[in-house]
Amino acid sequence: MIVCAPIAVLDSEFGSNAEVSITAQSPASWRLSRPPAAALPTALATSVAFAPDATCLLATGSDHTIRLLETHTASGQPWAPSIRYSIPSPLYGVAWYPLMSSQRPDTAVFLASAKDQPVHLYDAFTGKSRASYSCYNELEQLKGPRSVAFSSSGEHILCGLESEINVFHIARPGRQRSRILTGTKNGGKGRSPGVISAISAAADDSYIAFGTYRGHIALLDAQDFRPILEFDSGDDGCGVTQLLFSRDSRRLFHASRKSNAIVVRDVRMIANPMFMFTRDGNTNQSISIDMDVTDQILFSGGRDGRLTGFDAVLGRKKVRRVSSVSLSLSPTHFT
Repeated sequence: MIVCAPIAVLDSEFGSNAEVSITAQSPASWRLSRPPAAALPTALATSVAFAPDATCLLATGSDHTIRLLETHTASGQPWAPSIRYSIPSPLYGVAWYPLMSSQRPDTAVFLASAKDQPVHLYDAFTGKSRASYSCYNELEQLKGPRSVAFSSSGEHILCGLESEINVFHIARPGRQRSRILTGTKNGGKGRSPGVISAISAAADDSYIAFGTYRGHIALLDAQDFRPILEFDSGDDGCGVTQLLFSRDSRRLFHASRKSNAIVVRDVRMIANPMFMFTRDGNTNQSISIDMDVTDQILFSGGRDGRLTGFDAVLGRKKVRRVSSVSLSLSPTHFT
């Protein structure tokens, strides 16, 4: 599913005058031909996120728009956006409700965070905002969290700000929230100061991990949000851009900007990395990573425009690679 997603989106979003040719080289690789330059629009995708039931995906764009694409179209047909959500300021992130199912419309929602805006809970069927959650700083200024995530139960919404995490109950929109202070803004006394740039919740509801642009990573107890431990990212990067738990909640993956490393840690011995994968990631852009449904292959984009799969169990060879016109920094083009 992860490998097919960029191919399908590319096919749909180059425009009616473009031709995208996909040629199977082997069971483990594909080659995509470049469409005519005149067919490339100006808006670029910044991230994609599959719904938990895989019936649709969200694609955020550089034009401050979120597009929802349905994946159950007829075989060979391009994926076209069914709903567009226009946001008044730059987007920071989106997150699906973890228990989402298209068979239950009440669960078909996702979060969207943008600069100096409340976090909105959008309905994936109607495109309307069901609720909003507002984060304010000590000067009573509205701030959009740089990272946003659900707890694995879907009961809480986690918003990463500067040196603090705001926790909302999904049933209580507005500004009523709990604050978890992670450190002081001047870098003095405190555990993990800096902007909370990434948040991830373990599927078994045991841990919540967060990372900062200063390179700190910390674990919280998912039940009471009590801090457990904190450590440095241990790579050569300039700030954590993504954290990802494996589906069995036993491994934690993290990546940083301006770093070629993807670090894998066992949560039972988290202070020492299990192994590292190497990709072409020496850029200030955020290059995403994700696991496949088998929980065995870790996929990553790269500055070289390739999507690469790594054996996340044995930590050794690359098992799959996809070549495209540009899958990492500008993974697709929008009309």
